[in-house]
Amino acid sequence: MLRRITQYLSDVRWASWVADIRDQHWGQAKGGSVSLRRWHARMRANPRSYHEIQSRRFRRSRNYKFMTSAGYEVRSLYELVVAENLIENRVPHQYEHSLRCGGHVLFPDFSVPRSSNNTIIEVCGFRSKESLRRLCRKLRLYVSCGVAELLVVVHIYDRNLIRTIAEGFGRSVRLVSFNDMSDLISMVAGTRGSVSPIRIIDQPEALSRCPK
Repeated sequence: MLRRITQYLSDVRWASWVADIRDQHWGQAKGGSVSLRRWHARMRANPRSYHEIQSRRFRRSRNYKFMTSAGYEVRSLYELVVAENLIENRVPHQYEHSLRCGGHVLFPDFSVPRSSNNTIIEVCGFRSKESLRRLCRKLRLYVSCGVAELLVVVHIYDRNLIRTIAEGFGRSVRLVSFNDMSDLISMVAGTRGSVSPIRIIDQPEALSRCPK
């Protein structure tokens, strides 16, 4: 690989920059990979601490683009709009809070506490097949582990996504259009049929609420 790169380098002294060349399995030979596995094994003995560390690492690795009016960051404009509607309507929630599903640690977009179990909200602002497959794998874990009383996917209208979710999950997963935030709030807050007013935050207002 170095030799391939050198054809684009004008400085022929590149070889003097290489301090050392290791053999293929030097990490295992030096104990790097073994030590890492042992560390994970030790940390799993204290699940709470382990998950908190993994959650912090996950957050640092993500590309956050917007700050909500409640002071936490989100990764997309769609997530910002969902967040601001939850905040405005005083729906208690957590963003990307670590959740253990069997042998997996997942990070739902939003978790809403309910009387007996959580509501999980996944925001689907994509249209690629691979992204849809990842979402379905995540939903299957949620369903198989029974970690949520209600699973909601907020989406931009996409026939393929609607058909895939309906065929794969039936009534186990509820679909809500991104353009119908009132339906989402009434669903997750348990206010269907209530006279309590729901205030909807659109994209321009969500952006205006971001701290400067």
